[in-house]
Amino acid sequence: MNKLYLTAPVNFLAQDSVDPGSSDALVGNDAKLPMKFSGVAYSGGPVGDYWYGNNTVVDLKSVTIEQSLPLLCEHERDDYIGVVTQTSNNGFNLNISGELFSDIDDQAADIARKSLRGAKYQMSIGLFDSDVENFMEGDTEVNGTKYSGSLTVLKNGIIREVSIVTLGADRNTSANFFSLENNGGNMTVATKPEKPETDVAEIVNTVLSATAALSVSAEADKKKAESDKKLSETEKSLAEASARIIELTGEVSVLNAKLSEVIAEAKLSKDEYRKKEISALFSDLGRECPATSVPLYLALNDEAFAAIASDMRISKPVVPAHLFQEQAVGDVESASQNAVQLSVSNIYKARSSKK
Repeated sequence: MNKLYLTAPVNFLAQDSVDPGSSDALVGNDAKLPMKFSGVAYSGGPVGDYWYGNNTVVDLKSVTIEQSLPLLCEHERDDYIGVVTQTSNNGFNLNISGELFSDIDDQAADIARKSLRGAKYQMSIGLFDSDVENFMEGDTEVNGTKYSGSLTVLKNGIIREVSIVTLGADRNTSANFFSLENNGGNMTVATKPEKPETDVAEIVNTVLSATAALSVSAEADKKKAESDKKLSETEKSLAEASARIIELTGEVSVLNAKLSEVIAEAKLSKDEYRKKEISALFSDLGRECPATSVPLYLALNDEAFAAIASDMRISKPVVPAHLFQEQAVGDVESASQNAVQLSVSNIYKARSSKK
């Protein structure tokens, strides 16, 4: 089990105003001695001169505070001089207040009388059973303050008592007591710490944090400006691309129209060429192509037409030569000399003339 004592200034309150130099204060009129106290039990900052190291901080967010804390003198269990009645832990500092037994305890009365004469006291908390975490480098935030470098943090400790002490572990913190004028029957004996209320390190950390925040904000503004510029350029490029697409679409339409004309002309030229092929085919066959068959031959592709034309030429009937000759009954030699050679075309013509 480890325990730690931290110190802070203390305030004493009395029912009636007492002059520190009066006979009541010197003789010890307990009825007019301070009977209440209040103050900051722990400011949340670093403390030193402990076995944990010079940079030691208590994590207030994780501490447990027992109810009805005893007020001791110098952390001695037998010197019970008061009681803590109220505590306030906001995660940044710890404030307490309570009753001082100056009317029933000699030691409490002695402290009260000495405080009226200018004696400086402090409050000290007793922290028990805390977990120790050591940070050797980097930034660590405890109780709302950022620390750089090595740091010891005490977590999950239990505050079991508070003491009035003359010399605390923190050399920079002390308590000066003084009396005020009559204030409705209450006398306040307040503290005045020798240490400045604002820690220089805390100011430096605050300035550094603010500078870093400004730097981050400036960098964010710069990146936003660059992003807006790129976005504007991108929108401009998209608009130009859209206009070019519309322009190319019109050009494609014109080219498609010309292509359609070329295809039509090519088809026309192809049909004319096919008609010549049909005419040559039927000329070889010795007959004319029926007009109703011409569209059918035009519809055939080149391979099909070539195959059909070849088959038709091969299948052309061979007519004996003597069937195409006219012979006389008389003189054979004379008839042979006067014989007329007939072609298929002549035969068709002859047949047509007889009709």
